[in-house]
Amino acid sequence: MEVISIIAIFLGPLIAVVISTILNQIYLKKNSDQQIKINIFYTLMQNREFPFSPQFYVALNSINVAFYNDKEVTHAWKEFRNFIASSPEKDKIIQSDENLKWNNEKKEHFYNLLKKMTKSLNYKFDEDDIKNTSYIPPEVIENYELNNITVKSLAKQLTKFIPLAISKFTKESEQEGKNKTDD
Repeated sequence: MEVISIIAIFLGPLIAVVISTILNQIYLKKNSDQQIKINIFYTLMQNREFPFSPQFYVALNSINVAFYNDKEVTHAWKEFRNFIASSPEKDKIIQSDENLKWNNEKKEHFYNLLKKMTKSLNYKFDEDDIKNTSYIPPEVIENYELNNITVKSLAKQLTKFIPLAISKFTKESEQEGKNKTDD
């Protein structure tokens, strides 16, 4: 009986430390997974009205891994992704009037994804919070459109200039060759 008591005295604290360590690791893993989900949601919410940053796409592409146990979220992500993939030619940064209906449907799929993530994270956002509580200054969109137009016009000018420059260089090289043979 005394031997059992002595063993219990020594093993009790050791067993408690092992159990405490295991429980702590489980807690840290769960907390880490939750933080990853929160970071993804945070990034998507930050960029929901002007979703053109690389972080936005990294967050979208992380959903399957972070929310792999949440069928509602992964299903909403799949629906959103499939909708975009169904007409990639319409998925433009600057929307034309003819693509307005498609763009509105795209937003609805995206808002649905955010609603499912909100539910999964136990946040109390309603649909209005997701759709109508963001702000982007008009100047940001105007500057983006201006930069886009500038890049396109520069590219168009380059496609005209390069063949002319090559032609001129070729003619000059031929002329130099003739001049050397004449000497």
